[in-house]
Amino acid sequence: MQMFLESADHSKFLFDRVAENPEKILISSFGIYCGITYSGQDTTEWGDKYRLATRDLMEIMRGIKNVYMLIGVAPYKGCKGNRYCQDCEIQYAKSLLRLAYHAELFPQFKWKISTDLHLKCAIFSYPKDNTPRVKGVAGGRNFTDSSWADVTFELDELQAINLAKHTIKLWELSSNLTDSAISDILDDQGIAERTMKAII
Repeated sequence: MQMFLESADHSKFLFDRVAENPEKILISSFGIYCGITYSGQDTTEWGDKYRLATRDLMEIMRGIKNVYMLIGVAPYKGCKGNRYCQDCEIQYAKSLLRLAYHAELFPQFKWKISTDLHLKCAIFSYPKDNTPRVKGVAGGRNFTDSSWADVTFELDELQAINLAKHTIKLWELSSNLTDSAISDILDDQGIAERTMKAII
């Protein structure tokens, strides 16, 4: 089993697994970014400088019938503790709106969101005649193009199966990533209505 210290090696592992045409892909990430802003703009259309490997992978994954995206988000924490800070609230709300636009761009994927999730993994399931039938990677890397120092590990088949079972349990406890779910999170985190009006 491999250890991936460089993001490029991690990314290659993901591309190679998708190229093997899995029946199902299950990805868990604390946040996600593939070029969509909080206003729905697609930065990958701004030229090669803004091209993202994560976005290229997402586009290829459109050809996979069952893709599950489980996205964790942080609870809101302002810079002033319990006192109101519009700047912090705006940034938090924008991060959630960006997620909603990602889900809208890839409606063929199944999306869920949770404020109680920090798991990072990608698990690929193949037809019964494949050996191994389940492959995966897990560790510290989110589903982004971040170049921060991090590490992920390739899983053996038993590890991948067990992590898939664990991730499915978390999936079942999470909310569908919809506008309604975003509104519920904003309400639960006490984001003021005036903050949303400032964004809109």
